[in-house]
Order: sequence, then structure tokens, then C-alpha cells
Amino acid sequence: MNKSTWKDTAEIVGIAAIVASLIFVGLQMRQSHEIAIADQYQNRADAALEFYLAQFQSDQMLTQRASQLSAAAEAGRLSGPIADAVEKEGPEHVALIYLRFRANMTIFDNYHFQYEEGFLRDKAWEAFRYRLKGILADEIRAAFYTANPSGFRESFQELCGELLQELDNEPNQNEFGLLPEQTPSN
Repeated sequence: MNKSTWKDTAEIVGIAAIVASLIFVGLQMRQSHEIAIADQYQNRADAALEFYLAQFQSDQMLTQRASQLSAAAEAGRLSGPIADAVEKEGPEHVALIYLRFRANMTIFDNYHFQYEEGFLRDKAWEAFRYRLKGILADEIRAAFYTANPSGFRESFQELCGELLQELDNEPNQNEFGLLPEQTPSN
């Protein structure tokens, strides 16, 4: 090999090394950006959870939520299962169910986001998906969701729609995945 061939080969190898390092830096920047977005989403979810927990702990806020439910029930703006629960259990009890529901849905929406972004493994997500399905198996919680699905991310809405469809096609189960007790036939 002559001197100019070695020089040309060295320049090509040098350029390839520079291109490879730029690609690597670009991939690192993209990953850092994705991690930052996931961290921001986690922070927003934490803030929402703190808001719901504050309502659990504040008698005044719980009373306000219960009076909103009472007013909506009187105006006929609540779906059947929610209206029935307000009548049978009282608005304070349903307000607690609602707050637990919103807290849980915030958590599971965050889990779903983390899974979509690749920060949650398949096996962990399968367990969370099963638990979310159990939450939506409860008719009052399902009614709270269907009353305002637009309060969640679009992909999470699609997931919840899939889960509700699965539940419609399965025997009735409670939130723990248990079938109702069957009475013996005579």
C-alpha cells in the first residue's frame, strides 16, 4: 500500500468514527429527553395524587365533593350505578369511592405511560393491567370512568375501552376478579 492509500483509509476510518460517535450522542440525547418526559409525567401524577389525598383528609373538601354529588343526583345528571349508590350509601361514601377511583386511575395512567415509553417491563405491566381491569369491573367505578373518559390520555382511554369490552364479554366479576357466588339449582 502506498502512502496516499493509507492516508485515505485513515481519513475514512476517522470520518466513520466521528459519524458513529455523533449517532451515539444523538441516541443518548433522545434517551435523556424521553427520561425527562417520563420524569415530568411522574411528577404531574404525584401532584394529582397529593390533590386527591388532600381531599381524603379534608372534611371540608369531602363535604363539598359530597354536596356536588347530591346536587348532580337531584338534577338527574348521574348515571344509574352512581345515582343508585348515592341514594343507598349516601353522597359521602360515593365521594370517597370517587376520590379513590381518581387516585387509582392516575396511578394506572402513569403506569401505562411508563410502559408505553419502555420504562416498565411486560410482566409488571401485565400485573398492573389485571389490577386496572379489576377496578373497572366495579360498576360504580366503571360508571365514573365512562362519565368522563376524556379526562385521561387517548391511549389510556383506548386501553380502558378494551378492558371494559373484555369485561362485557366475561362473566360478571367483582374488582377482585371473583365470580359472584352461585346458588345451587334444585
